[in-house]
Parts: sequence; structure tokens; C-alpha cells
Amino acid sequence: MRRAALVMVLLVSQAQLVAAGEPWHGPMVLYPSPDLARDGDALVAMLDAAQKARRATGLPISVGLSGNVMVTVNDRWPFPCRNTMAVAVRGGIPPAIIFRDRKYLVKPERHGYVMVHELGHILGLDHSDDPKSLMYSSGGREQGDDYAPADLSRLSELYGGASK
Repeated sequence: MRRAALVMVLLVSQAQLVAAGEPWHGPMVLYPSPDLARDGDALVAMLDAAQKARRATGLPISVGLSGNVMVTVNDRWPFPCRNTMAVAVRGGIPPAIIFRDRKYLVKPERHGYVMVHELGHILGLDHSDDPKSLMYSSGGREQGDDYAPADLSRLSELYGGASK
């Protein structure tokens, strides 16, 4: 059992590394897992993240009941470390954003940036060393809930200057 969890953590890490620096191609539709499909707060968080990503990249990014990037909550997922709130798995089928707990998805006053941060990974962004960046990996609250200038610059490189 422990070996299987270790293998899953390695697979998640590899999937995240594959996504770093690689742009997403084509339309993106975020869709909730069945347990989140009737959760209005979760859908609002997904819509907010989609709007910010659409504005930053120029890509057609939306939310629907079916799509190509699943958003789910799974406290049994083998998260890389104890304080990880969520992971983005771009190499999975389907690609997914997996939250440890629903509160990290739906509590904007404390965790509103997590959905946007994980969507940044799906879009090809890696972690940043800049504490003001939304992609800063430590989870400090210095960064706000939207892409910072450094994040927008990297998205502009990936998506041909669409970032605003």
C-alpha cells in the first residue's frame, strides 16, 4: 500500500513537470466531479478562475458539466506533502485539479488563489520564487488572487502576447 502511494506521488510529480513550460492547446472546459456538480460555491470558484485565465491567455476557457479538465476533492489522493492544498495533474486522463479539502476550493477569503494557482499549472506555469507571484509555491498570502506581472509575462511568452 505504501509503495503504491509512493509510485502515485512520483507520477503526480512527473505529470506536473511535463506541464511546466508547455502551453495548453485548444479550448479548455473545466468541469466538476459529480460530488461538486451541484455545489454552487465550487462552481463560482471555477468560473472565477476560468475568467482570470481566459483574460490572461486569450484562450477559450469555460466551465461546464462535462469538459477536458476535471476539478475534484479527494482527501485520499497521495499529495506530495502534508500541507499541500491541491495538485494539478496535466498528464492524467483526464487532466485534473485535485483539492485535499473542499475549503481550499470554496473559501475565497482564505484560499481563493488556490484554484487560480493550480489552473496556472494546467496552463503551463511552474512555481515562482517571487513571493508576490500567484505561482509562489509556499502558499503565503502575499500574492493575492490573480496573476501577478511576472505570471502574466510568462503566460504572454507561452500564449503569444495575449496576457493583459
